[in-house]
Amino acid sequence: MTNIVSLSQQQFSPAQIEIIRKSVAPDTNDDELNLFLETAKLYGLNPFTKQIGARIYSKDNADKRSMAIIVQIDGFRAIASRQGDYRPDDDEPVYHTDQALVSKTNPKGIERAVVKVWKMDRNGEW
Repeated sequence: MTNIVSLSQQQFSPAQIEIIRKSVAPDTNDDELNLFLETAKLYGLNPFTKQIGARIYSKDNADKRSMAIIVQIDGFRAIASRQGDYRPDDDEPVYHTDQALVSKTNPKGIERAVVKVWKMDRNGEW
């Protein structure tokens, strides 16, 4: 990990960076981890509370290798909360299921979930 020269080291100790690499950014190389840490810093998201994570795809194929930085729902909530002009809907999410989609990884057969988020306009109306 000697090649980690991220500005994010101002926020995270080397031990914390190693924990991040092992938990929420597994399989990242030094460049990918730096990009992930800078993205977390840019958006003010905390990897330790799983607001943001990274996944590596095709990690064994250099030609296809790619990283996806994933903002979790709590990360989106944190970002929206900082804006002061968003609020969740009063209604519960509506889930749409399809029995054909039931599987080990999708035991309820969820096809999609619909939620509403309200944004305040310039006149203070939702």
